[in-house]
Amino acid sequence: MYTKDGSVHYQVRETQPLRIDYKGKYRITSSSAPVSRGVSLLALTVVFRILRIELEGVRNLVSVLRSRRYQFAYTQRTLLGDPDLVPGLEAAQDEWTKPDA
Repeated sequence: MYTKDGSVHYQVRETQPLRIDYKGKYRITSSSAPVSRGVSLLALTVVFRILRIELEGVRNLVSVLRSRRYQFAYTQRTLLGDPDLVPGLEAAQDEWTKPDA
């Protein structure tokens, strides 16, 4: 919760953006966690990996996995809370967005 007293000590903190490559043609950039776009980008990296292994006849399973991945990503976002208080978060995000992690 923001309070008047708390705002006295407020400092802007710059973070490195998250970047992923999609199909070697597109580069997607977003803010890092806890911003929703950053969480979506992390979930998309998993979806892209699933799509690479998608086989004919398992499309329904892949759809379920996509849905579960987004649920997981947003649950983690809620559990993490303030990223300034989570040690190693930036390194973890870098690891999660590696092309072949």
